Amino acid sequence: MFKLTNINILFLLSILLLACCGVRKESVYTNPEYQDLLMYSQIPKEVYGYRCENGFLQFQQFERILKDTIVILKFDKDYRFEFYGGVSIGDYEQFENMKIIKYNDDDFFCVTAHNSGNAKGNALHVFYIDKNDCTLHSVEVVKAYSLYSQTLPDSLFIWDDEMIDYDDNSIVSMFYIWKKSDIHSNPTGGKVSAEYNIERIGKRHYRLYPKKMNFVEGAFEL
Repeated sequence: MFKLTNINILFLLSILLLACCGVRKESVYTNPEYQDLLMYSQIPKEVYGYRCENGFLQFQQFERILKDTIVILKFDKDYRFEFYGGVSIGDYEQFENMKIIKYNDDDFFCVTAHNSGNAKGNALHVFYIDKNDCTLHSVEVVKAYSLYSQTLPDSLFIWDDEMIDYDDNSIVSMFYIWKKSDIHSNPTGGKVSAEYNIERIGKRHYRLYPKKMNFVEGAFEL
């Protein structure tokens, strides 16, 4: 009786793969890292697609045990894909939001990550999408709270990071100011609202920065 070993099985699978996809090597894209991600994470939690002139991009968010992951697949016109990259979450625990927005007729992929704890740190990743060749280009992000904190006296400070909300042609945020004697749930130093702009500073180089900040004096309950 013929017994299939692991080597025999792998050999047969290879033959089947070639039979289904043809002998042209360029007809199929594979990537072990992406395959492992699918194996351990099962199905994406959320998927966004963007069609370009020469194919389309697909953004997939996977919910992981320790940290969320976003992977990016790039398809050509024949629907062959390659693992285009991913978004590093750094020291943050999960992604809060993922969206494709239009700003001044340019398209951007935006994703917000956050961590837990009193500081409520947030990270915003923004990428310019080139409509012609389906490439992504990182946008420089300048946060309002970082600039504003440099103007505060020693008696005031910003405890929580700001959460930036983004939509088509509208990017805004808000953060609070604490006095040294304040508890975390009751900032009494005031509140700042910010409006952002995305400006082109090169061929495919963009910068997101606060164009306007408005301070409101008062005490607030969080």
